[in-house]
This record gives sequence, structure tokens and C-alpha cells, in this order.
Amino acid sequence: MDAPTPGAWLRAGISRDGGPLREDEHVVWLQSGPCYADSRGFAGTTSYDGRRVTFHHEVGSPGEDVGALRAEGDGLVETGTNTDGSTFLEV
Repeated sequence: MDAPTPGAWLRAGISRDGGPLREDEHVVWLQSGPCYADSRGFAGTTSYDGRRVTFHHEVGSPGEDVGALRAEGDGLVETGTNTDGSTFLEV
């Protein structure tokens, strides 16, 4: 799947390093062209290399999330790796 299309998503849950899918706060993600922001205070740019999507954090905690996206019903699922080597699955 290509990089996310413009829109807004409410995160249903996140799993870290193979742990259970959980959600302890409402996280809203906004994507507009190559720019994104979320309700936790992250913002930056998104790039797509034809295989993996990279979210470059320019506001909030520094770093990058690199992952693969797939559609699942009406939802979007991202699996990937953080710069510290930890893994995530986000719905």
C-alpha cells in the first residue's frame, strides 16, 4: 500500500515488541499531503520509497517511524520499527 492518503484516523490500539494490542488514550492522526500531525504533539513529513513509509518527526519526540501499511477493512494497519530497534503494530 502507498503512503496514507489525506484524512484523519482514530487509533484503535498499538502493540509494542509483540505485546498485546492496547489503547490507553485517544490518538487522532491527521495526514495532508506529505505532512502529518497527531494529538500527542508529533508532527512532521511522510515519505514513501515504493515499499516502506517513513514518518519523520520534526515536532515532538525526535526520530522516525519506518513501517509498512496495509488496509484492513475500513482501517489502516502499520507494522514497523522505531529508531531504537523496538517494533510496533498500530491499528
